[in-house]
Formats: sequence, structure tokens, C-alpha cells
Amino acid sequence: MTTQVLGNRTFAKISELDPAVDFDNSDEFVFVQNGSTLKINGQQIANSVTTINNLASLGYVDTKVASIVDSAPLLLNTLAELSAALNNDENFASTITALIGTKLSASDFSATFNSSLASNTTDDLVEGGVNLYFTEERVLSVITAQPKPDRLTNGTLEVVLQSNGYITLAHGAQLYDYFTVEGSGYGITDSLGSTYIGYDPGDTLGALHMDVYNGKNIRIRTTPAGTSNYKDWLFAADGKLTLPAGPTSANHAATKGYVDSQVDAVVAGQGFATVGYVNSAISSAAIDGGEF
Repeated sequence: MTTQVLGNRTFAKISELDPAVDFDNSDEFVFVQNGSTLKINGQQIANSVTTINNLASLGYVDTKVASIVDSAPLLLNTLAELSAALNNDENFASTITALIGTKLSASDFSATFNSSLASNTTDDLVEGGVNLYFTEERVLSVITAQPKPDRLTNGTLEVVLQSNGYITLAHGAQLYDYFTVEGSGYGITDSLGSTYIGYDPGDTLGALHMDVYNGKNIRIRTTPAGTSNYKDWLFAADGKLTLPAGPTSANHAATKGYVDSQVDAVVAGQGFATVGYVNSAISSAAIDGGEF
């Protein structure tokens, strides 16, 4: 083995190093690798290599590192990332165990839930500040607060409640109801509002009346048309009243025509009649037919 002493340090070729020769940490060694001269001291050799058999190849090291990383996700494959994921808590296990201890046991859930539910009322059913439980009173209050529609519509036909309280029917006729000092009036008008039948509490001469009937007769029918004994009382445009054709009971008034027919029948039966007889017959007919 070739050695060289410089000062208090001994240098030798690695290839010629005698295992029996001892060296300390301050000894330095020079070796040539691929044309380059490298220097290493005893301390470095002692720290890195104890025996030549403990050296590891690059492939060996890569395999060991890969086995440690295994299939860990990219953001959790270093010790720093794992530490951050554990909130850098060196007592992470104790912390988690303590938190679990504060949770309700599954076996105690039913009893705890029932107890909590029993202490609550429907007033506690609130979401966003709004009580979700609807009683009949609450439903009615909500409905009452809604705007009231002023019309009913069926297809293109409308029945409209007007601001004056009148109801306008689909084709313009009106139902009305109004109040006066004397009482409430009501009735119906035509589409022009010019003809109406109704009760007017302010009319001291009559309660049921019809106004502006376009010059036609006003008829009161005692029984429906189509029956064999219906009677019409007709008020002509000039105000004259035409009664049914003849009286049918002692309470019915006798018309002039009826009286004349009765007198004619008496005259025809006797051939002639005195003035006294005619007067008597008229009086008798009037009594038989009722007062007039």
C-alpha cells in the first residue's frame, strides 16, 4: 500500500488501503473516479459506511420509498401533508376520542328524542322566522287577508260586483241593494238602467213598482202560463187596469163588461125590463160578484 504523510495526516489509495491500518476522523482520503479526483475524510466514511455490505443501490432506495408512499393521493404522500391533514395535532387520537365521547350514544337516541319532543309545542315549528304549523284560525286569517275578487267569470261571461254594491249580470242587467233612512231597497234593472222593478222604502205611495217600461203594458200573472186557469191583470200604458175575463168568487171585483152581460141576460130572459128591475138586477149582480 502506498501512503503519503503530509503534516500529521496520512493519505493512501483506497485500492491499497490495508484493513489493519487504523485511521481517525480527521484522516483524509483521495480517490479518483471517472477521471475526477475526490477527497473524503474519516468522519464522512464512518457516518456513511460501516461495512461495505450496508451500501444501498439507487433502485433499492427507490423501491423502499415507493412502498412507503404506496398509493397515497398526491396531497397526502409526504409527512408534511399528513401532519397538516391531522391539524398538526400530536395528540390527534386523544382529541378525536374526546370529541366522540361528547356525542349521543345510539342506544340513548330514542329516549332523548322523545323527551325533547315532548317538551316542545307547535310554536317551535319555525323556519326562517315563520311558524310552519297552520291551525284553523291561522288559515282563516291568511284567507281573510287576501284581496277579494270583484267578479266571477265563466268563459267570456262575467258577473261583476261594483263599488256601489250593485251586481252587474253577464248581459248588463243589474241587481241592486241600497239603504235609506226608511230602510233597505232592492230590485233589478235592465241593461240600460232605465227600467227596473224593485222595492223602494222611500216611496210612500207604493213599495213595489216598475218605471219606464217603454210604453208597454205591465202584466201580473196569477198562475204560470200554459195552465188552464191562469189569469192576467194588465196595466196599460195609460194606467188603466184590465182584470181577468170574469169573477170566479165572491171576493173578485166585477168588471163593467161582466155587469153588462148579466143585465143583458136578464133582459133577454124577460123580453123587457123595468127601470126598477134593472136597478135591482144590477144591485144583485154587484152583490153576487163582490164589491166594486
